[in-house]
Amino acid sequence: MAVCFFLGSLGVSAVATHSKEKLSVATMMISALSFQGATVPLIWWFVRQHGLSLREAFGFNLTPRHAILLGVTVALGFMPVAIGLQWGVGMIADAIGFPLPTQDAVMILRLADSWVDRLGLAFATMVLAPLGEESLFRGVLYPALKRYGFPQAALWITSLLFAFIHFNALSFVPLLVLAVLLVKLYERTGNLLSCIACHATFNAFSFVMLLLESCFKAALEQSP
Repeated sequence: MAVCFFLGSLGVSAVATHSKEKLSVATMMISALSFQGATVPLIWWFVRQHGLSLREAFGFNLTPRHAILLGVTVALGFMPVAIGLQWGVGMIADAIGFPLPTQDAVMILRLADSWVDRLGLAFATMVLAPLGEESLFRGVLYPALKRYGFPQAALWITSLLFAFIHFNALSFVPLLVLAVLLVKLYERTGNLLSCIACHATFNAFSFVMLLLESCFKAALEQSP
C-alpha cells in the first residue's frame, strides 16, 4: 500500500505540474486508484495468505440481504445528522474566525465539465471508496486492534484515522461519527456488506448533493 500510495503521489504531482492545477479530475482519479483501488486487491491477497476466502473473512454469507438493507437504512437516517453536524462545525468556525477552505470534492466537481469525468468520479466515490476503505478500516484494522484486548481503543483509533485521511476539517466530525456507526454495524451484523452498503449510500447521497450544487452554481454564473 505504501508503494502504491507513493506512486500515486508521483502521478498526482506530474499531472498537477503539467496542467498547472493542484486539483483536477485526473489527480482525483489517480489518488483514488492508488489508495482505495489498490487496497481492494491487496486486501484480497492478504486474506488469501491467511487461508481464508472473502466470505469467511468478512462474513459475506451472513444474512447478506438483511446486512445490506440495514446499512442503507442507517446511511439514510444518518444523512440529516451529518448535514446538521457539518452546518454546526461551519457556524463555530465562522464564530471564532477560523476560515474553512472549500472542500476538494466541490472544487473537483466544478472542474468536471463532462459526463465522462462525472461518471469516473461517481465510480471512485460510490464503488472504490466504500470497498477499499471498509475492507481496510473495518475489515482488517479494527478486528486486528481489537484482538489485543482493547475494543474501545480499536473503535476510536480506526474511526479517527478514517476521518483524518479525508483531510477535510468541515467534514471531520460527521465522518468520525459515521465511522463509529460503521463499527457498530459490523459488530451487530458480522457482515462487512452492511458497512459497504452504508458507506456507498452515504457517498452517493453526498455526491448527488454536491453535483446538484455545482450544476446550480454553474447555471447562475452563466445566466445574464
